[in-house]
Amino acid sequence: MEIKYCSKCGTELSVGDSFCSNCGTRQSYIENNSISNLEKDSTKRIRFTDAVTKCLKNVFNLSGVATRAEYWWFYLFKAIALFGILYANAYVGINYRSAIVFSEIHPAFLFAISVILGLVSSVIAIASLSVAVRRLHDTNLSGRFICLGFIPFLGIIALLVMFCQKSVVNGNKYINVSMNKSRKIRVIVLYVIYSMLAAWLYIGMYISEMHFMLYR
Repeated sequence: MEIKYCSKCGTELSVGDSFCSNCGTRQSYIENNSISNLEKDSTKRIRFTDAVTKCLKNVFNLSGVATRAEYWWFYLFKAIALFGILYANAYVGINYRSAIVFSEIHPAFLFAISVILGLVSSVIAIASLSVAVRRLHDTNLSGRFICLGFIPFLGIIALLVMFCQKSVVNGNKYINVSMNKSRKIRVIVLYVIYSMLAAWLYIGMYISEMHFMLYR
């Protein structure tokens, strides 16, 4: 018998149920998926470009799930992108330092480059955090386990093990569960604060570098 899950609480229901027997929420036939279809989606291969596009489109989305392939493809993209950003920052600092010192290039040029690279880094970091939470949901674990990353070594190892687990479809309470509006606003506010702090960090690094180049 095909079954589905409540879009609010995740309770297991039969396909024909219009209301959840646990919380009473009306079910939408459009969002209902059978176990066989969900299992097919969880094992379906996803291309690198599709995974990156999907994660960037869901930067502020902490609800739903992300497959193992989706998470690791984006992890590879993050590693490549951050390496490129560090290289670009170092390249600009080394090759244009003398030009700025001798007033051949305005300091605002280096400032603009630093801000752009900082914003790109912030977007990638936020998307990485969001897809990590959805990956935990895909294994039927709470996104709060992401806090294990604050525990040196052991916490990171535990998260790596969780991220490598297979998708859990049968009984997964996070499938078809959407984030309410108030919570989504709080998440966006926290991410904006994080981005502002990252921007101030880059500005501080820029000012320090300019002071070193001009007054050393």
